[in-house]
Amino acid sequence: MLPEQQDLGENLSASTIHRLPDHLVNLIAAGEVVERPAGVVKELVENALDAGATSIEIETKAGGKDLIEITDDGRGMSPEELPFAVKRHCTSKLKIPTSFSEDLLNHSHEADFSTILEDIRTLGFRGEALPSIASTACLSIISRLPEASEAWIQEVKGGEIAPLRPVAGAQGTKVRVSDLFFATPARRKFLKSTRVEDSRIENMVRRLALCAPHVSFRLKRDNREVFYFPAQPAGDRAAAVMGAPASTFIPCQSHRGQLSVTAWLGSPSQTRSTGYSQFFLVNGRSVTDKVLQMALRVAYRPLIERGRFPIAVVHLQLPYEEVDVNVHPTKNELRFRDEGKVRGFLIHALSEALSGGAGVTTSFAFDKKALQKAAFPLNKTSDFAQDKNALNHRLMSALSPEMEKASFAPASQAMPSRLNETQALAVRLLEEAKVTEIDEKKYPLGEPITQIFETYILARAPNGALILVDQHAAHERLTIEKLRDQFLEGGIRSQTLLMPEILEIGEMLAKTLLEKSAELEKLGFIIEDFGAGSLMVRGTPSLLGSGAVESLLRDMAEELTFLDDFPAKKAKALEEKIEDILATMACHGSIRAGRRLNHAEMSQLLRDMETNPRAGNCPHGRPTWVSLGKEDLEKIFGRT
Repeated sequence: MLPEQQDLGENLSASTIHRLPDHLVNLIAAGEVVERPAGVVKELVENALDAGATSIEIETKAGGKDLIEITDDGRGMSPEELPFAVKRHCTSKLKIPTSFSEDLLNHSHEADFSTILEDIRTLGFRGEALPSIASTACLSIISRLPEASEAWIQEVKGGEIAPLRPVAGAQGTKVRVSDLFFATPARRKFLKSTRVEDSRIENMVRRLALCAPHVSFRLKRDNREVFYFPAQPAGDRAAAVMGAPASTFIPCQSHRGQLSVTAWLGSPSQTRSTGYSQFFLVNGRSVTDKVLQMALRVAYRPLIERGRFPIAVVHLQLPYEEVDVNVHPTKNELRFRDEGKVRGFLIHALSEALSGGAGVTTSFAFDKKALQKAAFPLNKTSDFAQDKNALNHRLMSALSPEMEKASFAPASQAMPSRLNETQALAVRLLEEAKVTEIDEKKYPLGEPITQIFETYILARAPNGALILVDQHAAHERLTIEKLRDQFLEGGIRSQTLLMPEILEIGEMLAKTLLEKSAELEKLGFIIEDFGAGSLMVRGTPSLLGSGAVESLLRDMAEELTFLDDFPAKKAKALEEKIEDILATMACHGSIRAGRRLNHAEMSQLLRDMETNPRAGNCPHGRPTWVSLGKEDLEKIFGRT
C-alpha cells in the first residue's frame, strides 16, 4: 500500500458522520448543475422563459468565463422574493397545496408529493441553479415588478449574500454572472478554449430558442451580435436556428392518441458528420434523449449513408404524467413511461413524412401531396406528353434538312420522294400522335428532353423548371426498393441460369458465401461449392438481369468478411446486414453512367421515380435529381 493510501485509510477510519456546511453543499451541487458556461446560460434563460419573458438578450465575454448577462422582460421578482431566489431549494414553480403544507408543518407522513412531480409544466423546478451559480461566481440580480416604482438588486459573491438595496432598472430581470468558477479554480482550469465554450453557448441558445418561438432572442459575444431571432412562427424559427430557408425542410405533423409530433426534417442529402444539428424537444423542453435519437436514425436509415447524421428539429408532445423530467440536475435527460410506444410512434411518423415520391426533396418546388398521389402505369410511357411540336423537334435529327418544313405540313401535302422508310414512319407517327397537356399533379418531373454525357437526363417540368436526373443514382434507389419489397415478402425471386457460371474468388471468400448459402438463396442467389476456391452460380436475382455476377458476389463476400460490424466469426445473422447487401446488389444491378437511354426509357425512369416513396435520394444519401427554376436561372445570369 502506498503511503498516501495508508494515510487516507487512517483518516477515514477516524472520521465520524457529520453535516456538511451549506456553502460546501452548494459547491458540490454546482458541479452537477453548472458544468460549464453553457450550463449557466441554460439555467438562466429557462428562468426567463418561466417568468413569461417575450424578449431575452444574452451577452457573454471570454466564452462566458468573464461575463454572462441575461436580460429579460418577464414578470420580475419582488424585494421579498429576491433573498429566497439565491437560497437552495427555493422555487416558485412547484405549487404545493395548502393541505400539503399543513401536513408538512405537523410532521405528517401522509402527504403525497409524488403527484406534484408528475405534472411539471415549467422548464425549471429544482431551485438549485441560482445558489449553485452564486457559490462559484459573482452573481447579481436586478429585478422589478410591473407595478413597482423601483428595482431591487441582490448580490452574492462566493456564497456570501449581500444586503438587498434599491436601484434603477426596467421591468423584468437582469442576471449578471462574472468570474465564473473563481471559487473553484480546478473547475475553471478544466474548461475548454474560449472558442469551444463560445460554440457551446451558441448551440445552447439555439436549442432554447426552439423551445419558445414566440420569444425574441438576441445573442451578443464580446460586444458583437452573433444572431437575432424575432418572435416568429415555429417553422420559421426552426429554419432560422438551422440556418436554411423554411422551404428546404420537409414538414412532419402527426398524431396518435395522446401523442403528437411536429418536426422539420432536412433532406437526406443534407447530412452532417455529427449529430450537432439535431434538436429534440419534449413538451417544449430541449432534451438529449436516446429514444428520440434512435427513432430519427431509424427513419433516415434507408435514405442516408452509414456514418452520416441528418439535420432535424423534432418536437414531441405527450401528457406530462407520461414523462419524468426529474432524472438529472441539468434536466437534459428524461424517462418515458412507455418507451416502446413513443419510439414506434416517432419512427412511423418521421418515416411517413420522408416517404413522398420524387419531388418531395425540399429544394424542389413541387406540391408534396400531389407527388404522393402520383401514379403512372408501367405500360403507358408512350402516351405521355406526345405533343406534336416536341416530338417533331426530337425526331428532326432523323430527318433530312429538306424535310424539316415538310414534317410540320398538313398530312394532305405530298411528302418528298427522298424520304426513306424510317423517315416516313417517323412523320406518320408525328401525325398520329395525340396532343396532350402535361399534368403537373401526375407528372411533376415533366417530360424528358435529352440525355447529357450519357449520365444525366434533362427534363422540362410542367412549371417550366429544368430537371436534371442522375440516371444511375435514381435507378439504384428504384432497384433497392424493389429488392427490399421482395425480400420482406419472403425472398427475392431468382432467375435460373441456362449455363451455370463458375466463379473463382478464393477459398476464404468462397467459404464465407457457402456458410450463408441458405440466406443468400433468400436474396435470389443459388450457389454451390465447385472446389478449390470456386463457386457454381445456378441462379441470380431476376431484378438484376445479366449483371456482373462475379464482382457482385465478391463485394458481398468481402462485406461479410471484413466489415467491423460483421466480424469473420459470423456472430450476427445475415438479416442484420441486409441493407448493406441490398445496396450492393442495387448498385451492381442499376443503369450505369455512360449508358445511352432512348426517350421511352428516360420517360419510364421519371414516371417510376414519381411513384417511389424514397426516390429523392439514392441509398447512399446523394440526391437523384435537382431542379433549376426561374429564380435559380436569374441568379446564375445575374438578373436578380
